[in-house]
Amino acid sequence: MVYKIVDKAAEKALILGNPDSDTAIITLWTMKDAVAKKIDKKEYAVIGQLYNAERGIDVLVRSLLANPQIKILVVTGNDLSKSGIVLHDFFNKGFEKGKTKSTQRDCWVVKGEFDGFIGLDIDEKDLDALRESITCVKVEDIADFDKSMVTIPEADRKEKIYERVEEDFNEYATLENAFVMRSEKVVESWLKVLDFILKFGRTTENPDGTKVKELINLVTVITDEDPNKLFLPDAFPYDLNHIKEYTKTITTDFKPKDVSYTYGMRIRSHFGFDQVEKVVEKLKNNIHERQAVIVLWDPKKDINSDVPPCLNHIWVRVREGKLFMTVTFRSNDMFMAYPQNVMALRCLQEVIRKDLIGALGKKVEIKIGDLIINSESAHLYENTWESCKDIIEKYYTEHVQTDPSLIYDPRGNFVVSLEGKKIVVKYTSPNGEQLKKFEGLNAYQLRKQIVREGLLSIPEHGYYMGHELTKAEIALKQGNTYKQDQPFQYK
Repeated sequence: MVYKIVDKAAEKALILGNPDSDTAIITLWTMKDAVAKKIDKKEYAVIGQLYNAERGIDVLVRSLLANPQIKILVVTGNDLSKSGIVLHDFFNKGFEKGKTKSTQRDCWVVKGEFDGFIGLDIDEKDLDALRESITCVKVEDIADFDKSMVTIPEADRKEKIYERVEEDFNEYATLENAFVMRSEKVVESWLKVLDFILKFGRTTENPDGTKVKELINLVTVITDEDPNKLFLPDAFPYDLNHIKEYTKTITTDFKPKDVSYTYGMRIRSHFGFDQVEKVVEKLKNNIHERQAVIVLWDPKKDINSDVPPCLNHIWVRVREGKLFMTVTFRSNDMFMAYPQNVMALRCLQEVIRKDLIGALGKKVEIKIGDLIINSESAHLYENTWESCKDIIEKYYTEHVQTDPSLIYDPRGNFVVSLEGKKIVVKYTSPNGEQLKKFEGLNAYQLRKQIVREGLLSIPEHGYYMGHELTKAEIALKQGNTYKQDQPFQYK
């Protein structure tokens, strides 16, 4: 007997076990590999994850319909997105006709508190047969699973193949490489990254036939995430306990069970010394040091390794009383790995800051500066695209500012006014100090001067200035009053 895979994008996300087993295991947000190590391979046919029920349950249902030998569905792991609850509701409460929330397409909707959508192309009778022929059980720890305690349904179902047609994602034209995004919080950065890669990432094919959307050298900057009070809203895929446990694997050489190494081990002990201590020592001796570097790549081992570290390089720099940290990932899964990595790295940045203050042995004010992450390969695997889209639809406007007039440009601001028969634009630093003055008779003249100086760093600021300069030009020609940021009254 062979476990049939009907969704090629999901194939990479599965661990196949005993083809004669009647048991499938869903690990939700917990890594499937960690669960697989706790149970004998002969006890299950397949193990997979279910990140998001809104679209992910559709893939799961199609797989179960194609494999009628599966009679027991074991749900375990961290249920961060409530996908486990939705799955339980499908088998216990049923489904009804409805519409998807993001695109308002007709579909089957799982009855319950949380959203779960199934394609309407699947026959209602087949869904009913699936519910009657599978027992869905929740297990806290897969090591405690006792199959003898599970009632196996007497009802059978026939094999049904429902091939899933993926919705096309637009892929816009863009630069080949080097992108920069600034955000205050990690969750804001994550949502912007998901949206940007779906739109502008180049689609390539992996050796196993699955697809990936990728940007080369995506630089994300986190400016205001408090490492002592991390911001973890509902949109975030991890809870505080998970982040605390994961942070230990980066800030210390703590090694959890079932892993060969951690980033923290590479930082703290792999090369025979603690690199954090060395960095702090260098900065203690010279606060302006530019050689405060932490390296995780071991050229002797990693060049031929099947599991080399994705995180390779950390550079620490103190400037104007702030400790900045720049991090380089050679490869970065932006859906699953990016959020927890950045949160943990922010905490590592705080550890280095506090250690440095302690090492200086005197009252000195060193604040935490920006965290800069360069993801050399920033990518999203095909089996996560649907989940990314749903998360963006749900949370983007809540956590990402989209009003151009309210988006801060780190290069400064412009004060626009009319003086006599000229439009005057005063360029100021972020703290309000005037740096340059421009004068012109119309928006076109001023646009050329401002662009030449390179004073606009984000598109939203450019749109805003274009709007204000056009208002000022019309007011000047009409002899009308102009007030920046105020509605304009045409004569």
